[in-house]
Amino acid sequence: MKKVLITGANGQLGNELRKTAPDFPSFAFEYMDADQLDLTDREAVIRFFDQHRYDYLIHCAAYTAVDKAESETDKVFLLMRRYRVYCSRSVRKIIAG
Repeated sequence: MKKVLITGANGQLGNELRKTAPDFPSFAFEYMDADQLDLTDREAVIRFFDQHRYDYLIHCAAYTAVDKAESETDKVFLLMRRYRVYCSRSVRKIIAG
C-alpha cells in the first residue's frame, strides 16, 4: 500500500481530499496540519521527514490570511516557498540513502 502525506489537511483543499480518500483504497493517507507540524520550522520539517517515509506528498498548506499577506510577507514566504525547499532537501536525502 502506498503512503500519502497531505499537508494543510484542515484547510479547504485538504478537507476535500480527505473526503475522496475512501475512493482510493490502495493508498494509506495521513493528514498533517499546522497544529501537528509547523511547516515554517526548518528543523521540525527535517526531523519529521527523517522519521517518516511517504511515497507521495500532497502539499495543500497555504497562507490564508489574505488581508494580512502584505504585512506578513515573511510568514507567507516561509510557508509558500521555504517549506518546499526544506521538503525537497529531505526527499533528496532520502533518495540518496
